[in-house]
Amino acid sequence: MKDFNEIVTSKVKNTARKEFVEFLLEATKNYYGEESVSIVGNNTLAVAIGSRTLSDGTIGEVCVEVAPVAKDFDIRVTESGKTFQPYERLIEAGSYVMEMKKKAADKEKNNKKKKPQQKQTENGTETD
Repeated sequence: MKDFNEIVTSKVKNTARKEFVEFLLEATKNYYGEESVSIVGNNTLAVAIGSRTLSDGTIGEVCVEVAPVAKDFDIRVTESGKTFQPYERLIEAGSYVMEMKKKAADKEKNNKKKKPQQKQTENGTETD
């Protein structure tokens, strides 16, 4: 992991984003091929990860776009007085896991509600 202590605080996020975009550019070119990767905006890459036959019979690219965002690493207060808290990756990851568990539980609960009620008979199962 890189030590950013030697970089002026105001330039850390820009430096981090730039270095990560350069890494992504190199990694995606190595994996998908140079011809499949394009810079389409400031710090934004588009990558053709495959192809698909379109409804008109031609072949089209299946693309993803990647635009890294460097997060705040320290408390920051703007001139207008707005305060930004440092990004906490592990807390965010834990929150995401909890959110996915809740969604899965809600989906399971909804699926159980949708299933028709069944009642047992002497000859087997009968659906209402």
